[in-house]
Amino acid sequence: MENNKPKVSICCITYNQKNYIKQALDSFLMQKTNFPFVVIIGDDASNDGTTEIVKEYALKYPDIIKPVFQERNSGGFKNFCDVFNLIDTEYVALCEGDDYWTDENKLQKQVDCLDAHKNCTICFHKTKNIFENNLQEPYDFPNEKQRFNKTLLTLNDIIRFNFIQTNSCMYRCRFKGEDIGKYLSADIMPGDWYLHILHAEKGNIIFLDETMSVYRINPNGVWYNAYVNPETLHLKYGVKELNFIDKVYNNFLNESKEYLSNNKKFIVDIIDIYCKNFCVDELQEIKTKFPEFVDLYVDVKKSNLDITKSKYTKYKKLFNNTLVIAIISVVLVIALSIWVIWGN
Repeated sequence: MENNKPKVSICCITYNQKNYIKQALDSFLMQKTNFPFVVIIGDDASNDGTTEIVKEYALKYPDIIKPVFQERNSGGFKNFCDVFNLIDTEYVALCEGDDYWTDENKLQKQVDCLDAHKNCTICFHKTKNIFENNLQEPYDFPNEKQRFNKTLLTLNDIIRFNFIQTNSCMYRCRFKGEDIGKYLSADIMPGDWYLHILHAEKGNIIFLDETMSVYRINPNGVWYNAYVNPETLHLKYGVKELNFIDKVYNNFLNESKEYLSNNKKFIVDIIDIYCKNFCVDELQEIKTKFPEFVDLYVDVKKSNLDITKSKYTKYKKLFNNTLVIAIISVVLVIALSIWVIWGN
């Protein structure tokens, strides 16, 4: 490898993050490494001053900061693909423009780890999750239980639970020279989780037990509603979330019934939310795209109905007595009301 050829690409996307982007870029530039790296940053036609900040940094650090400016707002997925498709390095680290790194040796530690563990395709570490509106106290993610008390994990582990915070992640990139859009699509959510799975398909996942980045949870973020109003999140993205399950189910697990069973409650809850809110278009889309999920939903509802019928039979006598008392009570209230009205 040429000495001046970058070994790591830092993949960063940003949109209207003028209050955060400097801290992100400074956290990249502070990295101390024995190898060159580049920052490929995609600005999605920001209109709040973010673009000007990115240009300023690119002018000051032309050998490191490599900007990609969208001519018009194209959305996070296209912006990400345009950045990711420029990667021509052995490793890639991810960090969005409103997050940042806290350890100046983060890149070096992760590269050393992946260099030493050729069977691993992902290296990640703990992240400090902070709530900008003090909704919750800050906490480190993941904890031991969330990563199954392991430091070396597998494809099956990351399919079970997403224990990787994106800004902690470094990949041994498997998609150099390819269009990431062939593997990842805008109708899958969470897209970063799916990208983890795609890389874990080619090797193990190794964990570094250090907190080296910060993830901001703020009202402008996509995942904020996961903490304050999950139903709102699922109303907007539920079909994409079901598509994530469908892709994993079909592409990685050979239609494992166990996986489907493990996600049954989530699938039923999503469809229930759309039913409750009379989302006809979404329900029709689900029926067309995910017939197996619809069958599962119907089976669950039928089972619940059978249980209800069984309980009704068991308590029929009590129900009837209660019903009689209720009817008598209603009749007495009506009679009393009539007497009061006519009495006056």
